[in-house]
Amino acid sequence: MKRNRLITLGCLIICLMILACGCEKEPDHKKTGESWAYVHEPAAEILWLGDNGKATFKGKSYDYVKDDGFITLTDENKQTLKMHYSMNKDQMLLFEINQYHFVASEGIGEPDGLVGTWKGGEEDRSSFQFTKEGIFMEDEFFPGHYTVDEKNGTVKLMYEDHFADTVFYYHLDGEKLTIEYPWPMVKTDFEGKNPAKE
Repeated sequence: MKRNRLITLGCLIICLMILACGCEKEPDHKKTGESWAYVHEPAAEILWLGDNGKATFKGKSYDYVKDDGFITLTDENKQTLKMHYSMNKDQMLLFEINQYHFVASEGIGEPDGLVGTWKGGEEDRSSFQFTKEGIFMEDEFFPGHYTVDEKNGTVKLMYEDHFADTVFYYHLDGEKLTIEYPWPMVKTDFEGKNPAKE
């Protein structure tokens, strides 16, 4: 009888050890790595950079490398996403990459540098219109003036209202325009506090 108890106890311990070794726990984003959210929505995690070289960005899993100027995400298909970033105390400016395509408008049949209308994002919901006179319209609603720094590959947007002046990176390839637009980020607010308002 005593022997049966020992065998049962031994089997139970072995099973528990197998379960403990075989089940890798999901990382607790509250305790490991860096968790980032948009300033305007601090409770919703957008980017997590784990201590183990793993990351999630907008719900998708990646491996990542982070240096002084870039966060490089690599997905399971070996596709990479290399994003500029900069730090300012406890905030991060993350330059998200979006693709746009040229749309003929106002008699312009092909782009002249940035001049013309560009659409992109999910279902072409985002847009930029740039004129030769240095005027822009973002998403058909936010107007302002712009300047181009070709040497550094940047555009400065000076909004009339709504937003502060913004500088983004750009790359032109024929009728394709890549924009790296900066988004202010804060550490994710898991506890219901809003660091952006403190």
